[in-house]
Amino acid sequence: MVVRILVVDDDHVIRRLLKDFFEFFEYEVLCLESARDALSKIEAECFDIVITDYSMPDMNGIEFTRMARQIKPSLTIIGISATSNARGFMDAGANHFITKPFELRQMKEVVEKQIKANLSPAKNCP
Repeated sequence: MVVRILVVDDDHVIRRLLKDFFEFFEYEVLCLESARDALSKIEAECFDIVITDYSMPDMNGIEFTRMARQIKPSLTIIGISATSNARGFMDAGANHFITKPFELRQMKEVVEKQIKANLSPAKNCP
C-alpha cells in the first residue's frame, strides 16, 4: 500500500524539503501552495495524510483544517506553524501539531505514528 501525503504550504522551501524527504522513504507526495487548491484535491483524490501550514495567503491553516475535515472526516491532518497555533489546529480537527522549525526526524515520527494509529487501505477514498 502506498501512503499518499498532501503538503499545503506557501513556502517553496518547506514544500520541497518535505517532498524530497518523504519520497526518499517511498511515500507519494503532492505539494500545493494554495489551501483552496488543496481542498479541491482532497475532494477529487485520496490522501492518507495532509500536512498544512498555518500562514497562507488564501486561507489560514485552521480554516483549511476545518474545511478539509468536513470534506473527508477520517483524513489525518498535521498542522505546522512557527507561531503557537496548536490549540486552534486541534480545535479545528487536526490530529497533531508541530512547531516550526521542526526536525525531519520529528516529522517522520509523527507521520509514522499517525499511519499506524489511523490508516487502513482506501480509508479516505470514496
